[in-house]
Amino acid sequence: MADERDPRVSRRYRELGSEEPPPALDEAILAASRRAAAPRRRWYLPLAAAAVAVLGVGVALHVQREQPEPEAVTAPSEAKEAPRALKRESVPAAPAAQPQAERQESRMQERAADAAQDSPERVLERIAALRKQGRHEEADKALAEFRRRYPDHKVPENLIRR
Repeated sequence: MADERDPRVSRRYRELGSEEPPPALDEAILAASRRAAAPRRRWYLPLAAAAVAVLGVGVALHVQREQPEPEAVTAPSEAKEAPRALKRESVPAAPAAQPQAERQESRMQERAADAAQDSPERVLERIAALRKQGRHEEADKALAEFRRRYPDHKVPENLIRR
């Protein structure tokens, strides 16, 4: 059935022609659209630059607001002293029945926490004080920790010897 085509119908379809606009009309429409889009292209770059500038200023203001005020920041010496004072106050006194090894370990942990906050010179001063008090075992441990933490720092000879 599909193979049975009427030649008269086919001829009539060919006579109708195409329903496309002439090429000159196509060109006129494309030219008009280019002219309409040209002002937008002119504004694109300045508008994009302005948007980037506004975004940058906004981020800078946000970062500035997030920074702490200089008055709110404590001096470095105060910052080091305050946590140590709080630690000593918050640590309960060791009961008499507590073994000496546990007390010694607790002091070593406190000194290690202090050493983490102090300069190498202050740590060496504490080690020297331990040597003067005859607490050589604690001084040796503190010195080993100091050397691990500050491998390139020179250690005075009087702190190495007992």
